Amino acid sequence: MMSENTGKATPFTPIPNCPGYAVNESGQVWSEKSNKVLSPATSKKGYLYVNLSLPGGSRKHYTHRLVLSTFRGACPSGMEGCHFDGNKKNNSLNNLRWDYPQNNAQDNLRLGAYKPPNKYPDEVRGAAISLRKSGQSYGRIAKELGVSIATVWNWDHE
Repeated sequence: MMSENTGKATPFTPIPNCPGYAVNESGQVWSEKSNKVLSPATSKKGYLYVNLSLPGGSRKHYTHRLVLSTFRGACPSGMEGCHFDGNKKNNSLNNLRWDYPQNNAQDNLRLGAYKPPNKYPDEVRGAAISLRKSGQSYGRIAKELGVSIATVWNWDHE
C-alpha cells in the first residue's frame, strides 16, 4: 500500500471491527475492496469522515476516531477524540488523543477555535471598557451594568 502524500510504502493497520479496511498513522484509510486510499469527505462541523461498507450497511466513520481506535484502543467511557492543534482535518496519530469533553473545550478556547457567545449587547461591553479606562473598579462597573466581575475583567483583558 502506498501513501498518497509521499508515494512511499506506508504501514496500514487493520481497523478493529471494520473488516476490509485499514488506516495509517497519517489518517489515511485503505479499502481492500477498492485497493486504494479512500477520499474523505468533510462533515458540516468540519471533521473528515469516510463511508465504510460493513455487515449491516454502509455508514459514516470519522477519520480521527478510526485512527484513535486503531492505535490507542476503544474510546474510554466519557471521553471523545481530540485534536491537539484544534485542526479537525489533521488526523495524524501524533495530533490525536482520547480526552474528556471539558478538556477538549478548554483546548478550543485556548486555540481560539471556539469563542463563547456574548450574551450582552455591544453597548454594555463598550460602557464597561470606558468606565474601566476612567479608573472605575471591576466591582463597581459590574454592579452598575448588572454583569459579573469576571465578565468585566474578561472584557478588560481581551
